Amino acid sequence: MSRSIIDSSREDMANASSAMQVAMIGDEIRALEREREEEKKLEAQRKATMVAGAEASIEQKKILEKELELLKEQNKSLQQQLELAMKNEGHAKAEANHNRLWVYITAGIAFASLIATILIAVLK
Repeated sequence: MSRSIIDSSREDMANASSAMQVAMIGDEIRALEREREEEKKLEAQRKATMVAGAEASIEQKKILEKELELLKEQNKSLQQQLELAMKNEGHAKAEANHNRLWVYITAGIAFASLIATILIAVLK
């Protein structure tokens, strides 16, 4: 749109009758050209910002994917530790039951020995 305004201003300059009109039209053209250059700069900055944002998003995605893989590995390791702990718990329970049985047997033998000692002492 500004291109047609500049072209129109140039046509006006060709039809201008005084130097003052030519100078005013020239000033308008320069102002419009500066405005167009400023718009181009702003558009370039916006594009650069968008590209930088996209690149940052890509890098962040890569980092998040790596973190996800690490978390998956950690989860697998923790799952293995849990399974091992559950196995160990089962073994520990079985061993505790075995030890409890031996405690009862030992206590029974000790009690029987005590009774036998008392009986021998009384019967003598």
